[in-house]
Amino acid sequence: MFTELLKTIVASVEGAIVCGVIGFDGITVESESGSNAQLQEDLGQAWIEFANAIHQAMPSVAKLKTGAMTECTLGTQNTCSVIRLLNQDYFLALGLVAGGNFGKGRYLLRLAAPVIAREL
Repeated sequence: MFTELLKTIVASVEGAIVCGVIGFDGITVESESGSNAQLQEDLGQAWIEFANAIHQAMPSVAKLKTGAMTECTLGTQNTCSVIRLLNQDYFLALGLVAGGNFGKGRYLLRLAAPVIAREL
């Protein structure tokens, strides 16, 4: 469904490990990965946990009256995940190695999000 777009993101971003469309129920709709299989698996598992945390944070963000949550970033010593919300049920996530091209990844997710959201 979104294979080519996800492949393009992974191929275009230096340090990209995996890019996927994930439901807030923790189920991956579709994903494409780079060459680091172990980090891909680790990030996939982490995104399941992040889905719950992000979903729970959304009402708190809404109370700020600054607009709906659109994006969040979760960084560790070895990886960085950029998460772009698509709608109330799904998000787009990009996992990178630490030091990967975070800015370009964030930019490409911002461009891809409306395209994917229309299809969901």
